[in-house]
Amino acid sequence: MTLMYIVTVFLANFVWFMPKKLSRPEMYIIWFFVSYIVITVDLSLGHLMELYYFNEDKSVSPEALFIKMITSPLFGIVFSNYPLSYSMGCFFNLF
Repeated sequence: MTLMYIVTVFLANFVWFMPKKLSRPEMYIIWFFVSYIVITVDLSLGHLMELYYFNEDKSVSPEALFIKMITSPLFGIVFSNYPLSYSMGCFFNLF
């Protein structure tokens, strides 16, 4: 879980200082949409269908859900901020 905290802080700093091409309302829409998808999918797959566990626990951990609710939209904002060709080019250059 400590690694998730480090990644979240790194992403938050990256989003804060990156040159932004998105407006604030667009970033808020991305944030709320991705958070909603993450909460819905994690609760339906983890809690209702019991396909995976949150933080190695059978019950839904608010801490793990909160971190996922913050980290996922940060990734969405980073990838939405740059053009698709640039984002995919950087992604494929890693491999």
